[in-house]
Amino acid sequence: MTTQDAMRYVGHVVDTALSSDRSREDAHIGARLVGWQCGFEPMFVLIIDAYDGNVVDEEEAEEIATMYLNEIGWFDDGKKVVEHPDYNLAVDAECLPRPTFEQTKLDTWFERDRAHVNLIDKRTDTTLIEWWDEEVHEAVECGFLSDRGYIMGRNMDKNYALHESAFNYWLSMQPRF
Repeated sequence: MTTQDAMRYVGHVVDTALSSDRSREDAHIGARLVGWQCGFEPMFVLIIDAYDGNVVDEEEAEEIATMYLNEIGWFDDGKKVVEHPDYNLAVDAECLPRPTFEQTKLDTWFERDRAHVNLIDKRTDTTLIEWWDEEVHEAVECGFLSDRGYIMGRNMDKNYALHESAFNYWLSMQPRF
C-alpha cells in the first residue's frame, strides 16, 4: 500500500505535542503514518511534527498513536485487551502491530498419519496460521514450510527452520502498509 493509498484510511491526525486539532492537509514530508489492521480495513493515525517540517521518529510516532487511541477509548469496545509490550498500555488484541518473529512461537504435533503445525502470537496466545495433516505435507512439498532439521522423522532443529518458514509464509500473506 502506498502512502497516498493509506491516506484514505486516516482516522485520526495528531501532532507530536499531542494536539488533535490537525487535519490531513497539515501533512508534510516528515509526517508518519501508523497503521492497525482491524477487521477488514486498515486504520491509520497520521502523526505530524508540532513544529511543522521536522521528521517524526518512527518509534515516537508509534508511541504517540498508541497513547492517543488509548486515551480516546478506541481500543475499548469489549474485545480482548492485552498489555502492549512496548508501552505498558492496554490495547485491543486485534489491533496490536504485527508480531515480530521473536514474538511468535511454533507448536507442532506429529503422530503416524496426523500432523499439525501452529504459529502462535505469544503476546495474545492466538493462532496466526495453522496447517493440519495433508496441508502440512502440501506446504512442505510446495516449499512454504521447511523440512530442514528432520532426521528419521524427528525435528533435530528445535523447530527453528520450520518456525522461520511458517512465520515468513504468514508474513507474506499479510497486507503491506
